[in-house]
Amino acid sequence: MTVGACLLIASVAGFIIVPEHAPGLEQVGRDQFGNCQPIGETGNTCHWVATGISHTLYDALRITTWGLAIVGFLLTAIGVIGFACR
Repeated sequence: MTVGACLLIASVAGFIIVPEHAPGLEQVGRDQFGNCQPIGETGNTCHWVATGISHTLYDALRITTWGLAIVGFLLTAIGVIGFACR
């Protein structure tokens, strides 16, 4: 039962931490007003950069988090049922 509770706590931490590192794109090169900063007459300095972790690692961490939650719940439920049947 203790292992199940620890796995549930780890899954809650995963549900909080993993989305903070979601992969995505962010546009950089903007000033404080949200406008692109021009460079000469050719265009601007705005461009997209990748943020967060890779999609594969993100998916693996989400699957692992759900796995921890399911296994932790099952172990805790089995422990509580076993304790109640004594």
